[in-house]
Amino acid sequence: SSTSRGLGDVYKRQVLYLTPEGKLLSKVGGYMSTDRFVPTVTAAVEMYRSIPGIKAKFASSPKDLTAAQQMVEISSRLDDIEGVEKAVDRVRELDPNDNLKFRTRSLLLFADVYARNKKFAKAAPLFEQAAKDSKDPEEMATAHRGAAICYALQKNFTKAKEQLQAIVDAPDSPEAVSYTHLRAHET
Repeated sequence: SSTSRGLGDVYKRQVLYLTPEGKLLSKVGGYMSTDRFVPTVTAAVEMYRSIPGIKAKFASSPKDLTAAQQMVEISSRLDDIEGVEKAVDRVRELDPNDNLKFRTRSLLLFADVYARNKKFAKAAPLFEQAAKDSKDPEEMATAHRGAAICYALQKNFTKAKEQLQAIVDAPDSPEAVSYTHLRAHET
């Protein structure tokens, strides 16, 4: 659908991706200009066309870390919890120390699938594990924020606050630098 909202050349657009049985796989939409909408839909179509090949490579190449990560990404976009779990297990096996950063990225995607499906009790520990495993300050902060939101939505404000504090306490996180800067300039 296209509707003008008085935002110039910005329209509300939505494309639904359905299975032959009518199950919603994914949707692309929101308020965006034609310049952004067409490439977004094109990328989504290309991604859906790649699914059979990625699934076949994942099934036939149990030692291929890239195929496992691609399977995590595809399954995550499809909200396929079982598919994400299988692929994350393989990534954990092939990149146990997160040397290639696939493990942390996979855990974040897995946690996000649970969070999108309102399974916050399952998402929070995955976010925490991603924070623990991450070697990147921004990725670590993202994981702690995700855990904090999940705990807050479960009304566990003590754990939510601990996760937010972990962001501030991390020496290289952008939030810690900002917080330290603000504290230094308090009057």
